[in-house]
Order: sequence, then structure tokens, then C-alpha cells
Amino acid sequence: MLQVHFLDTDSFQFSHSQRADITQLAEEADELVRASLPLADHLHLLVEGSADVLATGDNAHTIAPHLIRWLADPAVDITAVARKHLRQAFAHEAFHAARFRRLAGEAGSHSWMQIAIGEGLATAFARDATGATESWAVYDPAVIGSWAAELLGQPVMSAEMSGWRFRHQDGRQWIAYRVGTWIVDSLRELSGDSPADLVWTPASEIAAAVPAIEGLIGDQRA
Repeated sequence: MLQVHFLDTDSFQFSHSQRADITQLAEEADELVRASLPLADHLHLLVEGSADVLATGDNAHTIAPHLIRWLADPAVDITAVARKHLRQAFAHEAFHAARFRRLAGEAGSHSWMQIAIGEGLATAFARDATGATESWAVYDPAVIGSWAAELLGQPVMSAEMSGWRFRHQDGRQWIAYRVGTWIVDSLRELSGDSPADLVWTPASEIAAAVPAIEGLIGDQRA
């Protein structure tokens, strides 16, 4: 069961139509995701207006196994953004919510191996479940192996964590997400396991099952 909560502020209040449309979209996404993932019986979605969003006009976070936050920019058409991106954003964060029910130790990890695989699992799941491919799910097979070696060779407490996750100083974007998605896709080619099959599989086991990665992880083991 999903409950949707709208957080109004003095500067922005959701309209009745926005509430109705977002609630319907979220409930449809919840039904879709529950067919594949072991979600908490009672899941809550906090919906907020915020300028702290991606180029898509929205952003999302998993706060706890039962609590997801979705942000949309009030300066744009929130309903249009929700129709285009809420379903895949919800699917991505719902994967994290399901995974952290059993693997809470991987939440907030500073291990690049755990971060990449966790985000890769959620990204690949959202892509496969919704049929929509966001930019962080797309990688170049010709270079992604070298990106993985570079990422996994970084210090665990790198001062450039945000750059490796989102936008690197050299212009590359979503490095950890793309590397993780490649790892997950590589494992599926080897074993046939889908992201949903791996929802409660520790990142260390996933990395060890992919020959191209196992030799790179070094002190990233968890």
C-alpha cells in the first residue's frame, strides 16, 4: 500500500489537479513495482516542490525502506514532469527501498563498488520495469570497462565523490551509475539474473561473479 503526502510551503502549494495526477501516477508505479520487488507493506512517498532537481525537472531519494522522496521544480509544468519521469524515478528509488530492508549496511556506503552496483541495480531495474531509459542508464561498451577500473581504483573516501557520481570535472556524467549498470547487465548475460532477482544479493557477491570486475575491486570488497 502506498500513501502519497504533499508537502506544501508558503512559497508553493500543489493544486488539486496536480495532487490527483501525481497520486494516480505514483499508485500505478507502485503497483508495477510491487509485482517484482519485496517492498514494505506500507510505503510512503513525500512529494515536494524544489529547485534542487536534475535536468529532467525532478529528483528523488530513498530516505528509509518505507519512505521515498520525490522533488519537482515548481518553475516548470510539474504534471508534465511527473508524467514523463515519476514512474521511473519511483521504480529506481523503490528498488533501493526494497534492497535496504535487508542490506541496510549498503545504504550510504562510501565503497565505490557498493555505490556503483547499488545504483546500477536500481537504474537497470527502473529501465527494464518501465521501458524508459534515462541518461544515467546509457553507457558506451567501448569505454565503460576503463571507467570501471578508474572508478574502483579511487580512494574509498574520495574527496570527489559527487563528481564520480554525478558530473566529473572532466565533463563526464553519471560515471558510478553507468559503471554499475554495465556490471549488472554483464552479470545478466552470464547468469540470466535480473536486477529484481538480485535485490537482496550483496554487492560483493555480484562483483565477484563478473570476471571483468572481480580483478578490479581490490580494497573495495565489502
